Formats: sequence, C-alpha cells, structure tokens
Amino acid sequence: MDSASDTSGDSSVGSADMSDDPCTPSKTVSKPKASFTTAEKSLLLVLIEENKNVIEDKRTGFGPKTRKDRTWAVITNTFNSNSSVNQKTQKQIVNWWNNTKKRAKKQVS
Repeated sequence: MDSASDTSGDSSVGSADMSDDPCTPSKTVSKPKASFTTAEKSLLLVLIEENKNVIEDKRTGFGPKTRKDRTWAVITNTFNSNSSVNQKTQKQIVNWWNNTKKRAKKQVS
C-alpha cells in the first residue's frame, strides 16, 4: 500500500505541474487580436489622410517625433470613439499603417 500512496503523491505533484500549465496558455490566448475589418480600414485611411502631412514627415528629432506621437494618439482616440469598431491600441494602428505602406510599395515594384 505504500507504493500506492507513493503513486498518489506523484500524481498530486503532476497535478501541481498541470496547475502551472494553464497559466502559460492564458498568456498566449490573449495575444491574438481581431484583424481590421474593411470598415475599420476605411476609417483609418480617412483619419490618416487628414493627418498625413504630420505622420509622413521625414524629419527626426524631438519636435517632429512629439507631433507624430500626439497625432497618432488623436487618430487612435478618434478611431476607438467610433462604436462600430473593435478597440485597437496606438501600436496596433501604427503597425497596420506601416504594413499597409509596405504592401503598397511591394505591389508597385
């Protein structure tokens, strides 16, 4: 019977290990985000077009960088204030714009 109790002890250790595993998937489950819908893309293109002179400014430095960050924050807030869109972070929106530009350049070449 001692060996049976040893096996029970091993299984409880195994179940303790299993309790650690659910923590890892919860982190990976939260990573996938909803992709941009056609309506969201259209809205972003309008918002970006209105602010393109600031966003596409090639200058670097504190002034232009600060204006770009503020402009992206305004675009993000305006985008997220629309009730028909999924909430996105500023980083997600900037990444979408950069990827969209890359795809457009690739198609042209």
